[in-house]
Order: sequence, then C-alpha cells, then structure tokens
Amino acid sequence: MNFLQLEYFISIAKNKSFTEASNEVLLSQSSLSKHIAKLEKELGVKLFNRNTRNISLTLAGEELLQHAKILLDEYYNTLQKVQLYSNSHSINIGSIEHMSKVGLTTPIASFLDKFPSLDINIKQGDTICLMDMLISCKIDMAFIAHIIYPFLNSSNISNYSLENLNLFTLLEDEYYLIVNKNHKLASKTKIDWGELANEKLVILDNGYSLNTVIKTTLKYLNIPAKIAFESNQVDTILGLINENYGVSLLSKKVATGNDNLATLRINNPIRRNTAIVTHKDVRSSTIQKFIEHILSYYNNLETL
Repeated sequence: MNFLQLEYFISIAKNKSFTEASNEVLLSQSSLSKHIAKLEKELGVKLFNRNTRNISLTLAGEELLQHAKILLDEYYNTLQKVQLYSNSHSINIGSIEHMSKVGLTTPIASFLDKFPSLDINIKQGDTICLMDMLISCKIDMAFIAHIIYPFLNSSNISNYSLENLNLFTLLEDEYYLIVNKNHKLASKTKIDWGELANEKLVILDNGYSLNTVIKTTLKYLNIPAKIAFESNQVDTILGLINENYGVSLLSKKVATGNDNLATLRINNPIRRNTAIVTHKDVRSSTIQKFIEHILSYYNNLETL
C-alpha cells in the first residue's frame, strides 16, 4: 500500500464514481481500477460495493477512508516541513485563476529571471480549495481572493484559523454593480443595497465565494432581490447584461471597454482583496526571498 493508492481510493470514495475520479486524478479509468484491485488484493478485503449505479464503500472501505485521510494529511505535512529546510527545491504555488489580471505573472517572471534554475509549480483553484491545500501543506503559499462581507465582521476565509499563517494584502478592490446602459439605474454613479430590491441578479455560481457573500448580504439586509441566473463564466453573465437581462456584482475591470455596460459603486461594498497567504514558519531561504520579492513588487506599485 502506498500514498498514491490512498489518494486514488479517497478520490473514488469522494466522487462515488470511477469515471469522475479518473478525471480528477488524471488517470485512465482502467489504470485506476487496476490500482484499486491491487490495493484490495494486498489488504485482502473489498473496499467498494460495485453492484449499484453509484458505487459505495464497504465497511472495510469506510474504516480505511478514516485512516487514509489522516495518513495523507500527515504525509504531506511531514513532506512540507522537511522541504522547508531546502534552499534549492521548487516552489509550489496555489493561485486563483486569471493571474495576469491581478498582476501576478509579472513578479513571478522577474523572480525567475533572477533564479533561472528554480522550478515554480502553479496550481490554480478557488480560494477555499487553495486554503485547504495550504493548510495541508500541499503548496508553499496561496494567492487568494479575500472577499470581505459588508456590514458583517466576516470574510470568505473566516472559517480558517490564521494562527500559524501570514496574510499579506497585495491589491484592494471592490465589487461594482454592472448594468446595461439602458437600465433604469445606469444614470447613477452610486447606489445603496436597497436599490437592488426586486432586480434580477445574474451572478457567479456557488463554485465562487462571491455567490455566498452576495446571498448572505441580501438576506442580512432583508432585500427581496431575485437570483435569476447563476453561471461559472463571467463572459456569460456579461453577455446577458449586454442584452439588458439582469444586473450583476462583479469587478469593475471586467466591464471596462464595453460601451453597452455601466458600472455603479455601491455604498458599503463587498470588498475583494488579492492576498498572499503563507506559513509563518518558512525556513527555506528561497521561499522567503520569493515572498519578499512579491511584497516588494506590490509595495512599489502603491508608490507609483
């Protein structure tokens, strides 16, 4: 039994499907089945019931799942802590999508110019996924979208303890109301949340932290806005607004250059800060230099 087999086993248990698990771990379904068959043979037990459409764990499988998660967490934690003492290993970065739009590619490229032999591995995902990866020590640092609720002393990462982590804000931004130029609110430059009452909202789906923040804020303020459409594609949302269907809360940048759209500031807006989160006990001089390089780059931007 090895850690790779345990990763495959956990993925199948989570997805309840060999097909979906094979897509997640980037392995063919036949190869994945062979790994599990080998694991079952080694353990002498069946781990999955395969006589239903959605596979399920056997009692032995449920027992293994509890211990497999603990073993993998401990493995990655140990691996990360040992690698922290290396000054030449690669840097594993987790980042939100659209790195170039928040200026992350520029300092990364300039750092690689200084250290051409260094390998930088970048994994992309949403903020919650990145925080989980950082805490389980699968990445050295995470570039996240730190979304701060209006009115409430909370954010999209409030459920995480920052006791052993450092959070550095790189860029500060806020979400604007995006409307069609012919919309009744388009002539305004700033609105209150109450003006969203009965508006059709087209927003990013629940794969994004913004979805929860918007819904929580509307509920807190008792605003009867209608969630008319959800999508994981910003372009789809902008396309609907371009056709004068609904309004949305997005970064002002996404509407820049579109003459059919208007952007309105919101009193007490949802704030979206680009931040870097790192472990406090960084012992690798290479990682420390990289963090300092990133912070220096964004500090210089503020003084320009």
